[in-house]
Amino acid sequence: MKGLRPFIGKRNKFKGRIREVDSQLYRGPDNALEQLHRSLWQELNTIYIQEELTWYQHSRCKWLAFGDKNSKFFHSTTVARIRKNKVKCLKNEEGVWVDNLNDLKHLAVNFFKKLYTEDSPSKPVICVGSMFSTLSSQNWTNIGEPSCLKEVKNTVFNMRPFKAPRYYGLHAIFFQS
Repeated sequence: MKGLRPFIGKRNKFKGRIREVDSQLYRGPDNALEQLHRSLWQELNTIYIQEELTWYQHSRCKWLAFGDKNSKFFHSTTVARIRKNKVKCLKNEEGVWVDNLNDLKHLAVNFFKKLYTEDSPSKPVICVGSMFSTLSSQNWTNIGEPSCLKEVKNTVFNMRPFKAPRYYGLHAIFFQS
């Protein structure tokens, strides 16, 4: 996966650097090398956490919340989901299965053109006027007022941490931590 290549490169670089420092520490103790060794391990742990979160986002698998670092499992679940979500064939109006890529594109385009241009009398008319309650005059006056910090904090912390991100690409856990 393209999104994981940077993690793999960083991870391998840090593992190699840790092996170098280990071999130098094996020759004899050195405070500076021991401090470097600790900081390299901390950075490698951060990379593992970032990689784990990326796999979580790709696989949409809740098991990662329990700390499982079995990336082979998450990779296979991600690949399986991608295969499952791929449209390989569709049934046309005559009931014949179409599996040619160009025919599939043509079929999909025609379906949506017909869906949004056809004036069908069978489309239901829904009157939504009485379905929703109206705002009171007090609520109308409160709409323009700025939100208080407590209200915003309650809203953010009531969100599920790994729901799909908005246009800015950040999950709720980013704001919660």
